[in-house]
Amino acid sequence: MQTNEVHYIYDGNLVIQERDANNLPLVTYTRGNDLSRTLQGAGGIGGLLARTDNSTLNSQPSTAHAYYHADGNGNITMLISSSQMIVAKYLYDPYGNTLAQSGLLADANLYRFSSKEWNANSGLYYYLYRFYDPNCSGGQIETRWVKPGAITCISSPATIPPMLSILLEMSGTSRGHGLVVHATCTS
Repeated sequence: MQTNEVHYIYDGNLVIQERDANNLPLVTYTRGNDLSRTLQGAGGIGGLLARTDNSTLNSQPSTAHAYYHADGNGNITMLISSSQMIVAKYLYDPYGNTLAQSGLLADANLYRFSSKEWNANSGLYYYLYRFYDPNCSGGQIETRWVKPGAITCISSPATIPPMLSILLEMSGTSRGHGLVVHATCTS
């Protein structure tokens, strides 16, 4: 059985590389100062500089690199290739819903609104300590930490169940913590 397992390499709180189940690099991220003018003061928002697709790095090095462009709020609006071609372009509403996207890397690039990771299966952005639902006007999925083994129920819309294992892994369940996810929008 083939899985789409991804391991994340962090520098502090920021992802700098994604690796497959065999620990081989898939994508490497180059980061610079974020909106706070430090590396992580604003949680990395606006600090993405480049994306390197490690699978094409040796075979097609000219297409392996793409460079991030962000607006004044740190939202990724475009990726430009080494040959200065637009390879991804995004347009958002004020809450982070993607209104339009285009380009060869538009789906492959996961860092979008607020320079945060988008998960298409769940429809949520990952903000390190919280998941964000752009379809809720207030936006946040309520979470609370509980004792290990105390996860008894998960009340959620249809988009959350595929994320359950990801939520539990990201929350540190394997390290003795638990996370209950209540999918009620907070305003």
